[in-house]
Amino acid sequence: MSGPQILTIIHLVGWGFIFLWIMATGFNQGMWNNALMFINWMLASFVAITVSLPVSFLIISSVKPSPGDTFTGFAIWAGLFWLVFLVTYLLVQMSTESLSKVKVTFHPVAETLGSLTFSLGVFLVLAGATLPLLFFVRLH
Repeated sequence: MSGPQILTIIHLVGWGFIFLWIMATGFNQGMWNNALMFINWMLASFVAITVSLPVSFLIISSVKPSPGDTFTGFAIWAGLFWLVFLVTYLLVQMSTESLSKVKVTFHPVAETLGSLTFSLGVFLVLAGATLPLLFFVRLH
């Protein structure tokens, strides 16, 4: 197996573990917390994509990697993406928790279905945000 195939398998296995973790923890938190988490993840991923691309182009242009060094630019972008994502998510999550002190209650059926739906949404946001990583690895 080649390096890109192994990285693809690691990426997909990571998605599987993250999916199970999000669904298990999200089911216990309830629909209201999952809705807030979904919105926080969406906002953090939008900020991370918006900030990491131009800043990584500036860093790559200053580093000037050799033409055969294709993974340097990718590593710079991926590291910057996750750094911006985590910082943004933590800031938004802390502000959400300080502003939203009341947990909204729902009918038990709506609570269960909503919890599962928003948990799946959180996973899809993460999967969508990391798709460029998978496509880049698949190109090489």
